Amino acid sequence: MGIFALALNTYFLNKIIFVLVSLSVGALFSDALIYLIPEAYSKSESTTIAALWVLGGIFSFFILEKLLSWRHVHNVNNVHEIQTGNKKCCHQIQPLGFLVIVSDSIHNLLDGVIIGASYLVSIEVGIATTVAIIL
Repeated sequence: MGIFALALNTYFLNKIIFVLVSLSVGALFSDALIYLIPEAYSKSESTTIAALWVLGGIFSFFILEKLLSWRHVHNVNNVHEIQTGNKKCCHQIQPLGFLVIVSDSIHNLLDGVIIGASYLVSIEVGIATTVAIIL
């Protein structure tokens, strides 16, 4: 899919990127709501515990998103100034390459775990999850 996207014309890709992102988010969200969460409820002894796990996951990712608020600065010197009382201290903004590699590795690992676990549940759930992750 990535090679296909890179082969597209830049103008055309910029026009359809919103649709592609919406398609992928909708596929993953519907897979979770239609297959994965109901399957977790059916396998759990207590639906309250399963619901708490789902809400805890949503809440923890919300907090994580709020904690990792990255600032994008357009400055010739690539310097981010932080006002601290009467002093100004400058911090060099570090390249995000390491962060991207680590986060992409964790993302791919979790994709594999989710696909494997969904095939253990049933072939239908596995296929739906695989297609959702590919999209």
